Amino acid sequence: MTPEQTKRFKYWQTRTIIATMVGYALFYFVRKNFSLAMPGLEADLGISKTSLGIFLTLNGVVYGLSRFVNGILADRMNARWYMAIGLALCALANFAFGFGEDVSYWITGQHDGSQFTNTMILFMGIMWVINGMLQGTGFPPCARLLTHWIPPTELATKMSVWNTSHSIGAGLVVILCGYIMGTVGMNMTADPDAVATIAANLGVAPDDAAGMERVMTSAAHVGAWKWCFWVPSAIAFAGAIGLVAFLRDTPSSVGLPELEGTEVKEVKKETKSAEHRAFLMKHVFRVSEPEKDKVMRGSRDGFVETLIFNTALIRRRIRDPRLTMEIMSAGESSHTDIAICYMENRVDKQLLKKIKDRIKDLKVDALTMNQESLAECIFPYKWFNPFPKFKFSERPDTAAASVLEGNIIILVDNSPSAMILPSSVFDIIEEADDYYFPPVTGTYLRLSRMTISVLALMLTPTWLLFMQNPSYIPEWLAFIRVSDPLNVPLIWQLLILEFAIDGLRLAAVNTPSMLTTPLSVIAGIVLGEYAVKSGWFNSETMLYMAFVTIANYSQASFELGYAMKFMRVIILILTAIFNVWGYIIGTAIAICAIVFNKTIAGKSYVYPLIPFSLNELRKRFLRGRLPHTEK
Repeated sequence: MTPEQTKRFKYWQTRTIIATMVGYALFYFVRKNFSLAMPGLEADLGISKTSLGIFLTLNGVVYGLSRFVNGILADRMNARWYMAIGLALCALANFAFGFGEDVSYWITGQHDGSQFTNTMILFMGIMWVINGMLQGTGFPPCARLLTHWIPPTELATKMSVWNTSHSIGAGLVVILCGYIMGTVGMNMTADPDAVATIAANLGVAPDDAAGMERVMTSAAHVGAWKWCFWVPSAIAFAGAIGLVAFLRDTPSSVGLPELEGTEVKEVKKETKSAEHRAFLMKHVFRVSEPEKDKVMRGSRDGFVETLIFNTALIRRRIRDPRLTMEIMSAGESSHTDIAICYMENRVDKQLLKKIKDRIKDLKVDALTMNQESLAECIFPYKWFNPFPKFKFSERPDTAAASVLEGNIIILVDNSPSAMILPSSVFDIIEEADDYYFPPVTGTYLRLSRMTISVLALMLTPTWLLFMQNPSYIPEWLAFIRVSDPLNVPLIWQLLILEFAIDGLRLAAVNTPSMLTTPLSVIAGIVLGEYAVKSGWFNSETMLYMAFVTIANYSQASFELGYAMKFMRVIILILTAIFNVWGYIIGTAIAICAIVFNKTIAGKSYVYPLIPFSLNELRKRFLRGRLPHTEK
């Protein structure tokens, strides 16, 4: 390494060691907190020492097994994200544990009794076993990360320093939870019923002076045990976000050479690619405006099903000799042509090589679904995260602009759209129409689209939350209250309409075009009117779902629209079950699904928010002047 590289390596090495130390210490925050909350669990809830001991035993057994399993998985996954997601899920398990009473009441409808207690113990036990299973995601990623940053000659010394994270985490959580148990909670010492209940839970007789002193101490801090789970889980969740921001997997990810013996095996150098095909446009292809990507102003041409036509449409807009179009093929039976378009002087060479290698190494009989088949082959989707990693466009002007920005365009024969990558969530929301109007108008269109997208996600869950808690509604919003009696619970109305709208959408796709308009009018008048008058749905529910349905079409990406729909349904269900906390948890899940996602290039899905860049963020929200220079 050069002196400059050595200096940078030391910086990143220290940063990695500190970040992993803090991250692993936080795993202890959401594991060792249980022991400190046990007195409160026994006094407030009457959970026996036997049950608490079973909790700890099962957690320890599952934790031991999970370290072995997670060690195998961590070797095959991205270590940074694996550790961060594991810590975040541990935090959520702890958070849910603190709501054991509420969950039991929701299931049984009782506040006490054997059924209530048994259900609560079962739920808490499941949560703590799940937490034990997730705890195993802490050390294996750390071991994998540190081997890339610590040379063998320094391993013993630096690992000894790193191992202090165990003691740091365990010590700090003792201080934190000890303070919580001694200062937080409701003072119920003046309530004789509460004191009697705690005494019964602890098995203390009224004439036992020493025992009653213990009872009064517990009565002075009723409910403090919950905060022993909630506060550490909040700290751990923040730490998970910090791990994503501060950690890097290998030296090569920050432009540094790998340590000797830790290099990732490079794929054999690719053979000479197919010769670039030059086209002379003797005729103007008559292509029509795309059906999906409509334009308010701008070019009215669109991609077609023929690859040669599509490459020509991009070449018409970029006549720079550095525009490169490489032709490849995939499918042992179909031999489908694939065009990779990029600017030689602007493209990310590492990403380009990665994509070409994956296409070259494809072992598939045919690309039956064209671009979608190719997308799933070169970058398998995570089933639990619906947010798209690719931007699809049927507009040649959008594809050409993306090429000039340094992106890669993939065209597949028989497909009338271009696949743009890498794409972040801001790239997917952005549209070419923003640049066909002056900066002020373009900024308004962009901000409107973003605002409407957020409303499409949060409007119905927020309204449901207000309806479940009428006291939260300020006077100036009193008109949002449901005016008619409820025959069907609001949550069921909203969920039924969510699925019914998709049913109507699927029906419209298969309806002959000449019948689409009249049948839509009949469905809107007859079904809407009957649904309200029959009592199935309230007019307010119909109004908000109509807005959400229309708002989904404010941006062109079907994939993003359905991802937001899935998140909206999750928030609705959680809000209906857990009320305010369900709303918060559902919103956190939606945020995590976006924040913890990443582009195909391995970069942040929400850049420039993470990592934060004020200048780039301003460009995402505000449409500036088009780049130009005066001669």
